[in-house]
Order: sequence, then C-alpha cells, then structure tokens
Amino acid sequence: MKSDANRPPTPQRRRRGIAAVLALLTLLTACSAADEAATDTSAEAPAVDRDWADGEASGGGEEAEGLDDAVEPGGGTTGEPAPAPELAALGRERIRTAWITLELEDPEAAVAEVADAAEANGGFVALADLARDDHSGELHGTVTVRVPSAALLETLDAFEALAVDAPVRRIEEQDVGAQLTDLRAQLTNLTAYEGELRELLTEVRAGTSDPDDLLPIVERLQSVRSDIDRIRAQRDGLEERVALSTITVTLTSTRSATPIPTSSWAPLRTLQEAVAATGRALAAVADAAIWLVVTALPIALILLGPPLLIWRWLRRRSDDAHVGHVPTGPPAVDGPPPPTG
Repeated sequence: MKSDANRPPTPQRRRRGIAAVLALLTLLTACSAADEAATDTSAEAPAVDRDWADGEASGGGEEAEGLDDAVEPGGGTTGEPAPAPELAALGRERIRTAWITLELEDPEAAVAEVADAAEANGGFVALADLARDDHSGELHGTVTVRVPSAALLETLDAFEALAVDAPVRRIEEQDVGAQLTDLRAQLTNLTAYEGELRELLTEVRAGTSDPDDLLPIVERLQSVRSDIDRIRAQRDGLEERVALSTITVTLTSTRSATPIPTSSWAPLRTLQEAVAATGRALAAVADAAIWLVVTALPIALILLGPPLLIWRWLRRRSDDAHVGHVPTGPPAVDGPPPPTG
C-alpha cells in the first residue's frame, strides 16, 4: 500500500500551491515597493534615462530586454528602446511654461518669423490660433511653440527681438521630481515582479499540462503588464514635458492702438448725444411718476386720510345740528289781515 508521501499531487493541491506562491510574491513585492519608494523620495530625484528604468533596474540588461520584447495580451512589445529626452539642467526636473506678448508692425509676417526662431532653437510650432479683425483687417491671436527647456530663455529673447515692444513676459515652473521618482520606483518593482512571474510560469508549465494551473499566473502577468504600460506612459509624458517647455506667444498690432483722428464738428455724434439726453430726461420723468404713484401717494393717503375723514364727519354733524335749531314762525293764514283798532 502506497503512502501519502509517494502519492502524486492532485490538481487541486497543485492549484493551492500556485495560489500560495502568488500570494507570497505579491506580499514581498508590495513590501519592497513601499521601502524603496520611501528611500527614493527622501533624496533628490536624479536624471534617469529610459534604458536604466526598462533594462538595468529589472535585473539585467539582456533578461529585461527579452521580457519587454515578449508579446503580452493588451500590448507590451517595446522593441528597440527610444533615446531618453534631455532633462532640465542641474538635475532639477521641472515643467517650465512661459507667456509673452509681442506688439508688432506686421503680425502676419511675424508668424513665420516666430516659427523660424523656434526651429532655430530646436523647437516647433504646436498650435496657431489666429484671426483677422473685421474692422482693421489686422491679424491677431496666439502661437504656441515647444522648445527644449535649456533654450527657453534664448527663445524668449529671440521672440522679443522681433517685436516693437513686449509688455508681457512670464515664466512658470513646476517641480515634478518627486512624482517622477515615485513612478520610476513603481516601474522598477513591477518589472522585477513580472520577471518572477515569468519564471514561475515556466516552472509550472514544466510540471503540469493542466491549463487551469497556468490560468492564474497568466492573468496576473496580464495585470502586471497593464500596470507597467500605464506607469511607463505617465513617466514618459512627464519627462517629455520636462524636456520641452511650452511658450504661448500673443501677437498684437501696434497700428490697432493708434487713435483714429476725427474732425472738430461731428453732427452724427451730436445727434446721438441729443437723443441720449432726451432719453435720460424722459426716463427721469417716468421714474418720478413711478415714485409718486408707488411711494408718495400711498404714504399721503395713510397720513392724511384719517384726519380728512374725521374732519368731514365733524363738519357734517355740525351742519346737521345747525339745521335742527333754526326757529320756525306761526303758520301763514290766508285772507286779509285783521283790522287794527
């Protein structure tokens, strides 16, 4: 009779073992991510390129490259790594945004000059929002350019040299070093965790042919690969914004600010002023009538009404009393008056 030690493991026992290993790997990776993130955020964020984050930190250049080249559901084929963008100087990773207003004699011709100045400093025009004024026919609007952060000040000086005047010039900086450090730490730990899951998948595939034993590991690999792609996209977006600064150039014409000469006598303007004065006078009369009807008349009725009513009542009573006390003579008798003797 065979003992339990020599009995081959059942599929249920194998699945339990795989689930236990996956839980242990998840716990260890979470603890390692928390410790490393706390350590990295306490220091200054270094300028890290993509080759280090995608290859070296995952446990070996060739191994990491092989893992990234493998096709996973939902994406994940990276191919040849792209060169890392140039980060801000002095190791400070900042997003720099600038605004400048240019007063020009010919804004339409200056649009091409702004584009040439941006390209000369390694940048490009990202957006042009321009419109023509209906009255003056002058072109005005904004042009948005992207230039390397190291050439931001030189590009602003080149733009200012094109204009008659530059009344507005503002630069805003946002430090994203801590955010980039956190994203890189997450990406490093997830890449290492993906490698461990691939090794576990290879071991389980060699020991069993049951698809149910492989399914939990494959699903976990897909979830980890999705997290890696999402965090990598966030990191690349921030690094691209750090490497390329944004400048919003507002174009205005100097001729639009010149006052239009007028003659000493303007009958149309006089007529407009007269109509406006008449309207104001009529409005004042209407306002006075409204105040009289709505406010003055009710107050007068409230204050003078009771005394008037009392006075009228007293006067009527006095008249009635006077009529009642008037003496009446003897009744008149028809015929001749009696003789006197």
